[in-house]
Amino acid sequence: MLEIVRALPDQIKGALDLAKHIKVNTPKNIIFCGVGGSGISGNIIQRLIGDCKVPLSVIKNYHLPGWVNEESLVFCISYSGNTEETVSCFKEALKRKSQIVLVTSNGKLTLLAQKLDFNNIVRVPYRLPPRTALAYLIFPILMILNDLKLISISSKDVADTINALKKEGYDEKAQELARQLKDHIPLIYTSPTYEGVALRWKQEFNENTKIHAFYNVFPELDHNELMAYKRTNKELFVVILSDEDEEPQIRKRIELTKEIIKQAGNKVLEVHIKGTSKLVKTFTAIYLGDLTSVHLAKLYNTDPMNADLIEELKKRLSGL
Repeated sequence: MLEIVRALPDQIKGALDLAKHIKVNTPKNIIFCGVGGSGISGNIIQRLIGDCKVPLSVIKNYHLPGWVNEESLVFCISYSGNTEETVSCFKEALKRKSQIVLVTSNGKLTLLAQKLDFNNIVRVPYRLPPRTALAYLIFPILMILNDLKLISISSKDVADTINALKKEGYDEKAQELARQLKDHIPLIYTSPTYEGVALRWKQEFNENTKIHAFYNVFPELDHNELMAYKRTNKELFVVILSDEDEEPQIRKRIELTKEIIKQAGNKVLEVHIKGTSKLVKTFTAIYLGDLTSVHLAKLYNTDPMNADLIEELKKRLSGL
């Protein structure tokens, strides 16, 4: 797993040209359909390009919203191609005559597309755990949206991201964070810009480390979850992911919230996200979280590759 995680910068390079053949027109709205390790890509993209020129929605369900129509662009993202929720959304998008792009490695989605002579398929490399194929699932979509001029991702931003991920020190930082988190339940807090990143950290702790983890977002968490610190829970360990360029009022909230958490007797650590662009910051933060989850799995003597409970549930759902 460590070897796969450390291949993230090479994955980004390999992902950049995967969508060159895709043909779509400028839509009125964009929908990302997917769940789990595939669906997280929609959350990350939505926050990464929050200034997109059309509305963005993430669907983690079997059905599309009623307003999706022929003017919508629907990205159906399923690494395996067999995710039943995403297959269902693909079929609904076909009925609505929406523009569709499939992002997949194989499976039922590919078979359905071949029967329909459907060519808007981003084929990603096969035989990876879905959660480790993140760059292959995200960067082709970014390139499509960039070509449509709905967003602006420069080649410099991409190169800076790859170079930033190749720098030394991530493993040492991840190992130290893993040591601090051992025998605790991680709570990941961040600003709305990095909500997708915080969700990614939570999911990686769930799947790789096999522990419970939770996340929340400023300023919302200060209007409800803050009150939970009236009780001390020694099991909790709060990790705050903060941007070095955080807006002043969010920065103030982070400092005050840290004080309250510490006064309640709970552990809290702030991790500063740095970089030359939002793309760099997003992927370096993801990388640190992925590495931390694997190093923490090692401390628990847990196999991060194993996903047997998820596979068992899928089999029982399909009646096998």
